[in-house]
Amino acid sequence: MPKDATKKSINEGRKGNENVKKATQQNTQKNAGKKEDKFEDQDEININEYNSDSSDSDGSSDEEAISKESKPVPKVPTNSQVKAKLGKAASKKNKRGVVFVGHIPHGFYENEMRAYFSQFGDITRLRLSRNKKTGKSKHYAFIEFESLEVAEIVAETMNNYLIENRLLVVEVLDDKDINEHLFKGANRKFRPTPTDRIERLNFNKEKTEEEKQKAVSKYQKALEKKQQKLDKKGIDYKIPM
Repeated sequence: MPKDATKKSINEGRKGNENVKKATQQNTQKNAGKKEDKFEDQDEININEYNSDSSDSDGSSDEEAISKESKPVPKVPTNSQVKAKLGKAASKKNKRGVVFVGHIPHGFYENEMRAYFSQFGDITRLRLSRNKKTGKSKHYAFIEFESLEVAEIVAETMNNYLIENRLLVVEVLDDKDINEHLFKGANRKFRPTPTDRIERLNFNKEKTEEEKQKAVSKYQKALEKKQQKLDKKGIDYKIPM
């Protein structure tokens, strides 16, 4: 009798555990279904929002959409005192002023610099120094303003100013530091020198008789040097000349 009672209790315990497992599985399936429905609803909402704002609805291209999303030029840090100084400087007509701008970050090129610094005053010339071969920025530039007083205000306001995690270095140049080569190639799009094309054209151009004889004599001298090295090492071989 006690053995039968223990068997019955064990079987009842197993059945109870199976029922609990089935109930938990059903609950998890119901919750998963609710979550999937919820996420599907959210996806539908997000997709509808995306489609309503997409550029295809108004017939615009991807390039136009990118240009619309481009960041505007930030405003210069001008307070009431700086604005008053700029107002006085604009009324005066004196000689032009040149500023040196150093520690320029990537992406802050000619167009961006002209749009930014022209908020102080009229810019007559601007040149960003670039590598002649690659065209990459050297991170410094020269800007000529129509008024020297405006250039001084720019240097006073923008020196040690943080742009794109870089502290700008802005200084007014003296007349002795300004020469004709300072703004060489200013106010025009930079084009790197095609050195590979120049070298290729020079190599492939037709040579004169004098150049041909010079090349032949150079080649023969090189062969003679090689022959002398072979003779010193005792190698019995004659290089065909």
